[in-house]
Amino acid sequence: MRLFCILFICLFICPVLASDFSSSTTVVGLGAYITNNEHQWSSGDNLQNLSPNYMYGASSSGMVTTYGQIGHEAETKLNAETGHKFTSVHESQFDAAVYFDTLAMEDSGEPEPELYCDTANMNLPPTTEAGNNSTQVSPGQYPYYQYADGSVAGFSQNGRYKSAKTIVDADYALSTRAYWEGAGLITEDFKGAAYAGADKNSTTLNYQNGVREHDTASSNITGGIEFSKDLVWKDFSNPFVQKTDEEVNASEEDTQS
Repeated sequence: MRLFCILFICLFICPVLASDFSSSTTVVGLGAYITNNEHQWSSGDNLQNLSPNYMYGASSSGMVTTYGQIGHEAETKLNAETGHKFTSVHESQFDAAVYFDTLAMEDSGEPEPELYCDTANMNLPPTTEAGNNSTQVSPGQYPYYQYADGSVAGFSQNGRYKSAKTIVDADYALSTRAYWEGAGLITEDFKGAAYAGADKNSTTLNYQNGVREHDTASSNITGGIEFSKDLVWKDFSNPFVQKTDEEVNASEEDTQS
C-alpha cells in the first residue's frame, strides 16, 4: 500500500512533456492569397483507444481571395506547458473572398474514488476526515463528458472578416466579425453538450445540458451586411462543486486574453 501511494503521488504531481508553438502571418498588396491552417492537440491515459480520461481540441481555418487588394494578419499560439491553451486571431480585408473557421473541444473523465493512505510509515500529515492515521492523496473525480463544436463559412465582395478563437483546457470561445458591401453570405453553426455524474464511485450520469445555434446572413449585389457573433462555453466537468471567485476570474481572464 505504501509503494502504491508513493507511485500515485509521483504520477499526480510529476511534470509531463510539453510543447509550445506560435506563428504570425502578414500579407499586404495587390494580388491573390490562399491559406489553410490546421491545429490539433490531445492528452489522456490511452489516446489510441480513446480511454475515458482524455482531452481533445482542434482548429482549422482557410481563405481564398480573388485578384485584388489584400490585407491579412494572423497570429496563432498553442501551449501545453500547463494544460492546454490555444489562441488564434485572423483579420482580413479583400475585394472578394471565400473563408471558413472551425473550433472543437472534447473532454471526458471516468469516476475516481477518493484515495487515502496510511500515514504511519509515510511523512505525510494526518487528516481528521479519514481518521488520525490517514491522509487524502487524491480528491477523486466525478464522471463526466462534454464537447463544444463551432464552424463559420462565408463569401463576400468588398469586405472584412475577423475571427478570434480560444480554448483553455475545456473553456471555449469563438468570436466572429464580418462586414461587406454588395453580394455575400455567412453561416455559423454551434453545438455543445455536457454530461456529469454525482458519485465518484459510479459511472452513472445524473446531469445533462445541451445547446445548438445556427445563424445565416446574406445579401445581393445591391445590399450589404454587418455580422457579429460571440460564443462561449465554460467547463462543465464538475457542475456539483462550485468554483471559488479566484478560479472563476482566472478562467475568464484566460478565455478573453
